[in-house]
Amino acid sequence: MIYGYSERGVFNSIIYYLDFKRPDLIGAFLKKLGVDGFATGYEFTFLNEQSFSDFGDNDLTIIAKHNGEKKAVIFIEGKVKTFSGNFCLEKEFNKIDKSLKTGEIFDGFSSNIFVQMYYKFLLQEVLQGEETKTKNLQNIFKKKNKNGGREERSIGDNGIVLKACEMIKGANEFYYIALLPENRESKDLCSMFEKLNKHFDKPMRIENIRCAYWGKVEHFFAELEDATSVIKNFEYNEAKDKKGKTISQIYKK
Repeated sequence: MIYGYSERGVFNSIIYYLDFKRPDLIGAFLKKLGVDGFATGYEFTFLNEQSFSDFGDNDLTIIAKHNGEKKAVIFIEGKVKTFSGNFCLEKEFNKIDKSLKTGEIFDGFSSNIFVQMYYKFLLQEVLQGEETKTKNLQNIFKKKNKNGGREERSIGDNGIVLKACEMIKGANEFYYIALLPENRESKDLCSMFEKLNKHFDKPMRIENIRCAYWGKVEHFFAELEDATSVIKNFEYNEAKDKKGKTISQIYKK
């Protein structure tokens, strides 16, 4: 048994299980995350913790190809509550909403779920041939340079990053999934993005945004007899606190 810490450990166990043991369930897993239509006829590629240079890393990127003609890319970004902490989607929204209004960058800006998802949207726009300078980005979304100023974001020239970009380039559809430690509906996340979109020169496509819950993901694998490695990794990321209560650092139960 291989155990992994926090969301990275659970993601790894999911990838290994789906790719090596049950590739027939990848479509069902995506449906559990809110993206339907990939049950049969697709070939899947996983990019785990892939860097996209100035556009940030992505926890899990899934590339779905159908007969070499139709291609979809699913960006999945996972957030956890941590053992002694918590996660609140409204607080994350309020941070970026305030930053857009004031132009001030807060601590943890690049790890904010809204920023991470927006960066992936900008990435797919760049891969389609549009430079970020055409988006009239606010300074908070631009990259800080050596002189303390701000400049446009780019893919850069790292060979591995370029290889990953070539793999996702030319997709017919892009989906953006926030896998959260609290049980929220996609409509909640979409409503917040609709408000943020008012600040963007080119808004994100709301219909391609999804919100999923770690608890439902664990339940999905718990119903499978051979998904022991995934369930064991969820259990590994649980422990008793000082009061003897079992706490998960992945999601709020």
